[in-house]
Amino acid sequence: MKLRLLVEGALDEAVARRLGIECGLEVEEQAYGKNGWTVVRSNVIRFNDASPPAPFLAMVDFMDVVREDKSLECPVAVVQTWTPERHPNMLLRVVVREIESWLLADRQGIAEFLFIPIREIPLAPEDEEDPKRALVNLARRSRNREIREGLAPPLGSTAKEGRWYNKELERFIRSEWSPAAARTAAPSLDKCMTRLAELAGRVG
Repeated sequence: MKLRLLVEGALDEAVARRLGIECGLEVEEQAYGKNGWTVVRSNVIRFNDASPPAPFLAMVDFMDVVREDKSLECPVAVVQTWTPERHPNMLLRVVVREIESWLLADRQGIAEFLFIPIREIPLAPEDEEDPKRALVNLARRSRNREIREGLAPPLGSTAKEGRWYNKELERFIRSEWSPAAARTAAPSLDKCMTRLAELAGRVG
């Protein structure tokens, strides 16, 4: 059976798709959700209870969840609360703190992509208060004009990202990002890949 995806948005889909392939799974072309974390939350039980239960990877950013529900103090609490009777084929993985953490965790890859020295990439991206803001600020310092203007909004703008932010990072995820390298600096990614490999061993 092919792996199905339930994700917050375009970048999460690109990462989830890459991880599925990296762990030896075929991935369905269609992804579910893609309209914020609340859609993931409202659909994860429905997919968990489906019969027969297809293999699913559902992903949500911890930063988004706790912004609205501070009672969920850790990723484990999110999984236990949202899927109290989780089927083994349903993987609900919580990204710490948000998907940009996992991209920054491939320090060599993201440094080359952004055209900045590797020493400027954080050593522990999951500890960043706002990983997306950190990535955008790094892009502002890029030696490459297309990266600067594509990923970072113009000075004085109220936008949080540049107009080509998703498009450029999706390209990075597909062709340059190394999950194997990133998992060494992002514990939540490492756990996700471990569980995906276990799932591939069951359903592959």
